[in-house]
Amino acid sequence: AIINLTGGGISGGYRTLLLNLMPGLCRSSSVSAVLCAAPAALTCDKWLPAHPKARHVRCEPFRPWGHGPCAALKTSLDEFKPDLLFVPLERYLRYRDIPLVCMIQNMAPLMPSGDYRWNDRLKLLVQRHETRLAVNKASHVLAISDFVENFLVHEWKVPRERVSRVYLGLPDRLSESVRPEKIPAGWEGNFLFTAGSFEPYRGYEDVLRAAGLLRRKGRSVKIAIAGAARPAAAHYEKQIRVLAAAEGIAENIVWLGQIPRREMNWCYRNCSAFAISSRVEAMALIVLEALAHQCIIVAIR
Repeated sequence: AIINLTGGGISGGYRTLLLNLMPGLCRSSSVSAVLCAAPAALTCDKWLPAHPKARHVRCEPFRPWGHGPCAALKTSLDEFKPDLLFVPLERYLRYRDIPLVCMIQNMAPLMPSGDYRWNDRLKLLVQRHETRLAVNKASHVLAISDFVENFLVHEWKVPRERVSRVYLGLPDRLSESVRPEKIPAGWEGNFLFTAGSFEPYRGYEDVLRAAGLLRRKGRSVKIAIAGAARPAAAHYEKQIRVLAAAEGIAENIVWLGQIPRREMNWCYRNCSAFAISSRVEAMALIVLEALAHQCIIVAIR
């Protein structure tokens, strides 16, 4: 049983994980059936490939301190009778004596970096607590990079035999490529592309300050930024837009917001380089996507 205990939403990286995970499990001869539980907003049954072994059910979004299954999920688990619970997040779920495997995808709460407001700082502390609980209670923990594995083993002293490194992999690249309407014609091959949700740890200010420095040296840089902010992080996006104006580069930036995969493909294939400025990542999956499209990568630290 794969239990997607998200807060009700889903990131691009998590979506990629499930697109790789579900078909692989269903193809395995050692797996007889897969129950995929997720909050209704994820609509996993709409975009995950259908398979005779797979069954989709709903569960309530994750809430801190409540570690038992909701009533609907408990009913589904009672009927399904799983041999294993897999939570592809840093979450703990208590259900009878069924072994639990969790996965560390988000390192931001474990190594906070960036200008967070007090309410976000509190949220990060709660997330760190929940992660520690999941790691301590799980039968096994999956780490998606050497970085995560080393943190668990050396910083949190998790026995190495309880940790496995499992890379997420990449989805098949779509051949379809469409220029986003917001990107002016003629930008092909002449803009810097960066992407990811607006969170303080993303460090977008580093990209803008670098562009501002180049402007002052007489070199103008066009930038396309793909990504949206959750309501609690809207202040960070506002700060970035204010900084763009202060650096005198606002007119050279296209704010794409959340864009579909075919438009991401176009940006990867037509940018002059892809910039990554995150201060901490469990694994920068978006960089692997950019590399798969043969992008030049500029890492700003």
